Amino acid sequence: GTQLPFVCQDLVALPEYTVVGDRLTWSGALSYCEARGGSLARIAYAAEHAYLLALIGGADGVGDAWVGGHDDAVEGEWRWSLDGSSFPPSESPDLAYSNWSQIATPQPNDFGAGEDCMAVLVQGTSFAAAGHWADQGCGTQLPFVCQDLVALPEYTVVGDRLTWSGALSYCEARGGS
Repeated sequence: GTQLPFVCQDLVALPEYTVVGDRLTWSGALSYCEARGGSLARIAYAAEHAYLLALIGGADGVGDAWVGGHDDAVEGEWRWSLDGSSFPPSESPDLAYSNWSQIATPQPNDFGAGEDCMAVLVQGTSFAAAGHWADQGCGTQLPFVCQDLVALPEYTVVGDRLTWSGALSYCEARGGS
């Protein structure tokens, strides 16, 4: 095949998150983030989850926090407030990554038919494991994590001449696509 220079996109570039310690309802937190040009955080990859968990956990962290997952429009159809993309357990999700707690009471469980918003749990509870996601009542007041909407993906221009499949292998070996 034809060999050309190529560009890799870094798939693990971490988004710009802002942790807010004020305790608001999920919709209040979303309004706060949107008023500052962002949205509640979307977690599309394991690396993003680990990074966000490190920000809200630890000695200086805020603890359990709202992120942008919700299923208030259609029960069981989980979407991110940032861009409307769907994720498991939604049927035919746009994004494959999820980190719902699966201990005791597997999440999301819509307990009491009123849990339509997502929190990342720093401390475990009797119903969900630490470091995982759980659905919560949207009226609960929690700290939250905003995500900047203007974060751009990172690209690397590679001058080597490779075939398409060779370029893909090169990029994937370095954590990109």
